[in-house]
Amino acid sequence: MSDKLFPLDLPVVVATGEYESGKSMLALTTGCPLERVLIYDNEESVATYHAMNPAFTRVDIAGSLPKNKTWTNYDFYLAWVEHLRSIPEGKYDVIAVDTIERIESGISDWVSKNPGYFGH
Repeated sequence: MSDKLFPLDLPVVVATGEYESGKSMLALTTGCPLERVLIYDNEESVATYHAMNPAFTRVDIAGSLPKNKTWTNYDFYLAWVEHLRSIPEGKYDVIAVDTIERIESGISDWVSKNPGYFGH
């Protein structure tokens, strides 16, 4: 019997569920060493876990945006992409986005603002 959860590597796993159903905990309990886990904590849902065990990397994109400016989901998305692209390849085994809604909205805004990128 294999010690892997699945018989093949899964490059992307999506977890959905009700509030407090364990989605954040799932990212922290994959079996990967916590030092190789990064969580984009977009609603401060893993701040308490991080305070108890700072072995994993917690990134607060909203906290990195200007405090004296009203920022949009588009701004949030651009900051997230910039951070994501700065990560050296292979540094993390798990990268979780908790939650994805602001980024999805920012992607939609980016697509609307850049139709030429898609040949329109």
